[in-house]
Amino acid sequence: MPALVPGGRVISLILIRPVKHAIPLLLAALIVRRCFAADNPFESGLAALKEGDFDKAISLFTEDIRLHPSNGAAFDNRGFAYLQKGDLDRAIADFTVPIRMRPDDPHPYSNRAHAYEKKGDYSRAIADYSRAIQLDPNRAEDYNNRGAIFGSQGQWDKAIADFNAAIQKNPKFAEAYVNRGMAYYGKREVAKSIADFEEALRIKPGNPEAALRLSLVKSRNPRQNH
Repeated sequence: MPALVPGGRVISLILIRPVKHAIPLLLAALIVRRCFAADNPFESGLAALKEGDFDKAISLFTEDIRLHPSNGAAFDNRGFAYLQKGDLDRAIADFTVPIRMRPDDPHPYSNRAHAYEKKGDYSRAIADYSRAIQLDPNRAEDYNNRGAIFGSQGQWDKAIADFNAAIQKNPKFAEAYVNRGMAYYGKREVAKSIADFEEALRIKPGNPEAALRLSLVKSRNPRQNH
């Protein structure tokens, strides 16, 4: 998702990809019992996801859904596999199922938001990130990702507010510092921008995203080097 910075150069804000999340507690007892089965498509599907074999994972989760149609975690993880393959409509459809089953679980909202974002449906992505944050205010990555959308639209103050929240929740969140630095640069607050890139490098020495942006900003603003 590109963001225009002064001078017209396009530099991407950093998005944090969704992650496979823990099996919902309501399903824990069911899953534990099934873990002892000789042939467990759900557990095998998780293993396939870990190995990056998304086609196999989809097949296994589909079988698990056939056997256990109320297992929202199978839909959620199959949606994750579809997302990695770029099949966004199927990913969105799968993430919607556990949202209906467990409307108070923030994880599928976050994953569906990422799918909407990749599809370019930013209003729905913002709505889903906002719902995930409402359900769990400590979701630093969702603040970061929502802020990245605002930044891509030039809504720098909203973006900075979200990056501030992400950093407050996770002070070691280097990518949020990089993104906030980009937003400050969008507002022509060069000193703050440089400070954020430098902080990101302090947290993650050698971070290529921070190093690239710091170099570009300093090269365009040589007076800030002193």
